[in-house]
Amino acid sequence: MNTVDKINIKSLLSKKKGLSLIEIMIALVILVAGLFPLWGLFSGNARYQDISKKYTLAHFVAHRVLEKVIAESSYKTLKDIKTHSEFLGFSPASTYGLSPYFSNFDESNKGITNQFPNLQKELKNFRFKIELLNINNSDNTRNARVEVQWHNALQQSQNNSHINSLVLQTVLGNVAVL
Repeated sequence: MNTVDKINIKSLLSKKKGLSLIEIMIALVILVAGLFPLWGLFSGNARYQDISKKYTLAHFVAHRVLEKVIAESSYKTLKDIKTHSEFLGFSPASTYGLSPYFSNFDESNKGITNQFPNLQKELKNFRFKIELLNINNSDNTRNARVEVQWHNALQQSQNNSHINSLVLQTVLGNVAVL
């Protein structure tokens, strides 16, 4: 063996194989610094998804109440349609008391509770009121107004006084039959 071969073998044996602890730590810091903003993005997305779900559910139940009122207005006078100006619940599990519109929750929601088994649990935090307001002092037309309120668990932990609200309304009228 000549001298050149000995130097090459020594230089090959003396070279490091792998990474040092400092290089690994720097790589981890860079990785965490890059992933941290993504973690915030995904957790914020989950929060907004929950809020959107609550608004969709509130719209669904408010629309359902308005449909019942419209149906009642077809065979009752406007004065005979039941209303309540205090907030009452949708679900028997509600802490607000049960609205007469949902007094037979399971029977009036056949198919819905089977399709959405957690519906009663979700509706526990919702309450609503329904009012029939006069329009231009007329007995023949009323503004049917349904207001739904609920607390979001995430928002409630941050601020106890925060209540979300959604209002749907329509105009009802009794038509005189000649």
